[in-house]
Amino acid sequence: STDQAADPVGLTFNVASAATNPTIGRVQVQFPLGMEVNPAFANGLTPCSTANVTAGTCNSADAIGTVTLNTPLLSTNPVTGFVYLETPGTTAATRYRVALIVQLPGQKLIVRGAVTVNGSTDIPTGGTGSTSTSSTGQVSVDFNNIPDLGFTSMQIAFNSGTRAMVVNPETCTTATFAGTFTPNSSS
Repeated sequence: STDQAADPVGLTFNVASAATNPTIGRVQVQFPLGMEVNPAFANGLTPCSTANVTAGTCNSADAIGTVTLNTPLLSTNPVTGFVYLETPGTTAATRYRVALIVQLPGQKLIVRGAVTVNGSTDIPTGGTGSTSTSSTGQVSVDFNNIPDLGFTSMQIAFNSGTRAMVVNPETCTTATFAGTFTPNSSS
């Protein structure tokens, strides 16, 4: 992590919930304005194919972060895993697909999400895409399909350094992240 303007920054998100609360079905986070996707974060990285994400067989060397989960449903805690960049699609909504893969006893928990940039456009065949001139460029993360698994804490830590997914804003100021947590019971 760094507090230097315009530097790549590793971020850690902690989500806690009492065991008596409804399970969390969706987590949405809006990054501060000015924070951008690091154009170099995927250099040398092999995105995990959709088939490999589904099978839970991505290469840990290509992880863009880690995930740690505590749940009262398991006798062994915490359980851990990795965050991967999934093979990108051609639409603004699928350009930065991410997946959490956590090793549970006897199976893997796979949660897919998306990182979007306000104003990104679809990529035409043979094209490179662009952004809208009226956009904010605000980065958002959305994990909208979290299985009905009660957990008391979850930590997602994105890599730092040159493999950091985002860079700090160009000017130093107080920055606020906004999060929305939706329980499974309201789905």
